[in-house]
Amino acid sequence: MINVFNAGSTDQKKKITFIAIYATVAVIVCLLAALLITQAVANKNTPDISGGDAGDPADNYTTETVSDAQIHSGSLVLVNSEYKWTIEDDPSMVLISEKYPKIPCVIAYPATYKADATALAAFNQMMVDAYKNISNAEIEVNAAYRNFEDQVLNSSTPAGESEFHTGMAFRLVHSSESEKSVPINDATLNGKYNWLYENAHKYGFIVRYPEKKAAITGQDGISHIFRYVGVAHATYIYENDLCLEEYLKLLRDTYTYESPLAIKGADGKSYQVYYAEADESSSITVSARYGYEISGDNMNGYIVTMGKSQKSAKN
Repeated sequence: MINVFNAGSTDQKKKITFIAIYATVAVIVCLLAALLITQAVANKNTPDISGGDAGDPADNYTTETVSDAQIHSGSLVLVNSEYKWTIEDDPSMVLISEKYPKIPCVIAYPATYKADATALAAFNQMMVDAYKNISNAEIEVNAAYRNFEDQVLNSSTPAGESEFHTGMAFRLVHSSESEKSVPINDATLNGKYNWLYENAHKYGFIVRYPEKKAAITGQDGISHIFRYVGVAHATYIYENDLCLEEYLKLLRDTYTYESPLAIKGADGKSYQVYYAEADESSSITVSARYGYEISGDNMNGYIVTMGKSQKSAKN
């Protein structure tokens, strides 16, 4: 005699076992899908600074701890009457005449003029190319780095409020034996020096005080001061017709590590730029593979530039 009850019980157990296996598989599939979605979101928020190569995985990013003092140093510091320079005399500055004595086109008076080494290297390359592209160029640097004492002696701008304290600003004039020295601008000698204004960004320089931005910079009629900020930033400022104040505000208000500003530099390289506000820890996320630069803004935070090493472009 067949035991109908036992047969039904066996079928029921098989059914329950099948449902349990199916449910387990379904849970595993859901967990895997959730993991893939999370990874995709993480990859989306990881800046691509590869310059055209595949993006870096998240583990190629690390953190850098910065000090409060670093807010006041770097190629993107802003110096004016509101945000003053803090170093009275910077020993890291180099003599223009001694550092690059073989470049005759850079005229600097007096011979004691100094500048930031990185800015000076880019500036001299720009001058070499300027003399190749500007017929009968006669360029004189008549202001560069100034310590606080120099500033008091040479300008009505109070010590601590001058761009020249950074060592990254150069004031240029056209000077020759037969002509009186005149500031270099895009109208000097019927546009003789237009090349500088059209190409300075390729070497990392901006016009620090554009005439039409006087209401923002607070400085009028001195468009012959060139300031080094680096190729990536100079490219964006030039292409978007900004002054330094506008650019720093844009970064501060808009761009974070999760949502950086993408810049294609005049050097052909790709960069990602973002602002990090200073806090008690000041731990900043940076690229561990392609390199990075961190500059203070001399205000309340830092600008992080991630990408391959910046170099001045050559024509």
